Amino acid sequence: FRKESSMREKKKSGCLGKVLKVLLCGFVAVLLLIALMPLWISPVATTASKCVVPMITGTDFSMDRCYVNPWTGAVRINGVKLSNPEGFGETPAVSVQSVSVDIALFELFSNKLHLKDVTIVDPFASYFSHNGTNNIDFILANVEEALGMKDEDEKEKEPSEMKVIIDHFKVSGTKVKLMESDMIPPLLIIPIELNDIGKESEGVSFEGAWDAICDAFMKGMIARSEERRVGKECRS
Repeated sequence: FRKESSMREKKKSGCLGKVLKVLLCGFVAVLLLIALMPLWISPVATTASKCVVPMITGTDFSMDRCYVNPWTGAVRINGVKLSNPEGFGETPAVSVQSVSVDIALFELFSNKLHLKDVTIVDPFASYFSHNGTNNIDFILANVEEALGMKDEDEKEKEPSEMKVIIDHFKVSGTKVKLMESDMIPPLLIIPIELNDIGKESEGVSFEGAWDAICDAFMKGMIARSEERRVGKECRS
C-alpha cells in the first residue's frame, strides 16, 4: 500500500511540475509583453495579451486588468485566465486571481533583475487527459513550437546570463484539478512563502530561482498529502 501511495505521489508531483511550468510561461509572457511597450501605455497590455498569448499557447487567453507604475516599479495583474485546448472541457487550464510584483527599478539597467516582492493569489490549474494526451503537454508543445524551443534531451540547456534576486515570494490558495469530473474536488496546495532567493550569491539564474520555487511547491504538496494520510489513519 505504501509503495502504491508513493507511486501516486510521484505521478502527482510530475503533473504539478508541468502545471507550474505552464503557470510560469504564462506569467513570463505577460511580463515580457509589458516590458516591450512603453510603461505609460501599459493598459494596452490587457487587450494586446488576448492576441499575443494565444499565438504562443494555442488557446484563448484573457486578463481583466494590468497596471504598471513606472515610478515605483509596481506591476499588478488581475483576472488571468488561460483556456483549455479544444476537447478538454470548459474548465480553464490556468487561472489566477491576482499577481503583484514590485521591481527594484535602479537595477534594471544591469544584468540583474531584483524583485522586491512577488505575491500570487488563488492560482488554479487543471490536468486532464484526452485521446492519449493531456492539456498541459498540449499547451507546452505549442509554447515550445512558438518560441522555437527544443526538448532538453535534444540539446544542452544553456543557463541564462541574467541573474535574479527575489526578496519575498508568496503563493496562496493554489488549487490543482487532476480529474475533469466535478465530483472530485481540486487538490489544495498549502501556501508557499520564500525569502531572499539568490540574495547570498548576489543573484541566481532564472533556472535556479525556478528550481527553488518548484522545490517549495513539491514539499508543500507532499506535506498536504501526508496530512491527509495521517488524518485518515487517525479516523480509522
